[in-house]
Amino acid sequence: KALVAEVSASHHVSGELLASRRQINQLLNWHWKLKPQNGQPELISGWRAELMAEKLTLLLQEYPR
Repeated sequence: KALVAEVSASHHVSGELLASRRQINQLLNWHWKLKPQNGQPELISGWRAELMAEKLTLLLQEYPR
C-alpha cells in the first residue's frame, strides 16, 4: 500500500483507481501461485504497468515464491 500511495501521489492518480484491494490480492495470488490465472495481473499490465511494474517487481523479489 505504501508503494501505491507513493506512485499515486507522484503521478496524481487516485490510489483506489491505481490499485484496488482486489488487484493487490490478484498480484499476490499470482506471485505465490496460490490460484491459477491466465496472463499477468492487472497491476503489472496495461497502463498500470507503465507506472508500477518495475517497482512492484523489485518489491516482490523481497518475498520469494
